[in-house]
Amino acid sequence: MPALEATFITGLDPDGVREGKALASRFPNSARYVEPKSVVSELGRRTPLFMVFVSHDLTGQQLYYQLVNALGHLKGQLPIVTLAMCNSGTQPAFADYTLAQRVATSLRAEVRATTRVLSFVEVGQGVAFAKSGLADFVLPSNDPAKGTAGLWITVTAAASGSEDEFNLNFADLNLQ
Repeated sequence: MPALEATFITGLDPDGVREGKALASRFPNSARYVEPKSVVSELGRRTPLFMVFVSHDLTGQQLYYQLVNALGHLKGQLPIVTLAMCNSGTQPAFADYTLAQRVATSLRAEVRATTRVLSFVEVGQGVAFAKSGLADFVLPSNDPAKGTAGLWITVTAAASGSEDEFNLNFADLNLQ
């Protein structure tokens, strides 16, 4: 059984790499930066409580397929996935579905997603994140004192057998 680890942070593009590494360095005892090409092998050795994917891609279209292709074999087994990307929980990426809905349904994982544009400062300087005192992991923060109230929402997979699940799975069949 893989060992538990607090948080994996992975950048999915040059901006995401820079900000992801900066975020991990802010929480050195709670988070570790993992290179994108190493995520799958690391998941075989360690089980993080949270996975944070950082990107400047505003639509998530290209990154979505990379995520699903790399992690699809772990469907239903992943920890909480955080999409530190602008509007990942509100901007439609296919029809009326957001990137977060697509990732949650495709990977059958709970997803934390953003409701607005996310700045480099909020990610790289850790403003949009906090360290949990209980389990020593890094999680998204909706802290009014830091200006991040309402920034993050939780998105879950579409119900099995629902019209939404069918539509989301159909979109993947057509677009891949």
